[in-house]
Amino acid sequence: MASASDFGPITTDLSESIVLATPPSPRAALQLARVTPDNKNPGAALLLNDPTRRYAHSSFVDDTGNAHICSRIVGAITNSILSAYVVFSFPLEDRRAPCLNPFKWTPQVGFTMTVQWLEDKRAQLAALLDNEWLAPSLGKKPSLTPQNVARPLGLIRHGALVSVIGSYLSIRLQHSLNNAIRAQALRGKVTKRWWHTSRVRIPNDAMTDIRLVPMFLAPEGHSRVLTRPIGLLIPRSPTITPISDACYGDLGCWAQGHTLIWRLIKADLEAYSFILPTGREPSEAEKKERDFDHINILEFVAVIVNIWVAVRYLMLQPLRTAHVIMNVLSDSTSALSWMKHAAQTKKKPVRCLARFLQALLTYCPLPIRVQGDHIKGDENAVADLLSRFSLAPHWVSAIAQTSPTLDLSRACQVPQELLFKLALLLRSDGDAAMSESEMTRLWALELRYLPPGWQASTSMTSLCKKSRRPRPSRS
Repeated sequence: MASASDFGPITTDLSESIVLATPPSPRAALQLARVTPDNKNPGAALLLNDPTRRYAHSSFVDDTGNAHICSRIVGAITNSILSAYVVFSFPLEDRRAPCLNPFKWTPQVGFTMTVQWLEDKRAQLAALLDNEWLAPSLGKKPSLTPQNVARPLGLIRHGALVSVIGSYLSIRLQHSLNNAIRAQALRGKVTKRWWHTSRVRIPNDAMTDIRLVPMFLAPEGHSRVLTRPIGLLIPRSPTITPISDACYGDLGCWAQGHTLIWRLIKADLEAYSFILPTGREPSEAEKKERDFDHINILEFVAVIVNIWVAVRYLMLQPLRTAHVIMNVLSDSTSALSWMKHAAQTKKKPVRCLARFLQALLTYCPLPIRVQGDHIKGDENAVADLLSRFSLAPHWVSAIAQTSPTLDLSRACQVPQELLFKLALLLRSDGDAAMSESEMTRLWALELRYLPPGWQASTSMTSLCKKSRRPRPSRS
């Protein structure tokens, strides 16, 4: 009704209270996040030129919001209000409260198309954690009522749309509550009394996650954690599509439509204590003798390195997009799943890697949305070739076998510090550090290309050899 109805000059008290924000200065306007039309979102031009759809962007739902160009935003909001009144009754028509609560009405209209994690919700979560969850009196093996377990979950998930790391840090606590509810359902009915009086034992790994939550309840200046552009929350065509592959020895990656390739050979990985078999595939005897880094873990390492390389590559481009939509392709469903759901696995190396990736993306210098899609193995020919030294022992042979896909590409170098960090996480007994200073330092590492004449090089390595770092301990 809001989109199709023409209410003419009718107005409402709520719409008359609207306060338009002061238009930004030309300099401030350049700082606003701008997006370009793509295949999924062609932009508003067609709608604005259609007289039958004057307010096509107006709508009414619970806790509704409206978007339109400046000259039409008041009309769009008014149409949304009137459509709600038509459906649910106008104010003062009967004794019921109005369908739009004037006390919850926000009359300010602004230009920043962002979603924010509300300050009062963050303060409530911080107080709850300090008083109930992180208090010394709770003990090393805490147990709380199901209701007290659900309270921080609701507050963390409230901000997870903005601070994506929140959903990851709360998933193991959610599993603990789900297991308790499932066990009670098998014994009998889940009653209100059980919800308020029973006790749920909180596992150590879930408590480890909860102790990290206050780190992301940052002050207002940390906009990357507390706000998120709407352009990163809706379906969009990808800005860049990095594709990776791994085998027991080499990692190879490239990016569709961009001059971006890199690979790491077996010697690079072994120099940083990655445990690899002597051959291309480990024999059954080798598997019994040594605990090799599983192929899926190597695929996940390739995905993480590929994300870092792709972001640093975009940061160096002269025309940078306001929003980065990265669609990561891999033929490993496990690696793609670990990008979001690694908290469900019992393997600490995987949890550490996934935790590290989420922290890296949380403090990414570019507004970014990373999504993953599976690519069939037989369709992943380019990355598959780059990840197998035996099939392409030289850069020239790799490019020739993939012509014209990689003809204009240049080989990037992977910083030693990044590979050292990933190798350290695989041998870590604890959870990965996720401090802002550590992530900022990694994002500041330089992305280099192989020097002139790299095509003729007999070495396929892309490891930056600037400095030597000590090997991480295997203990």
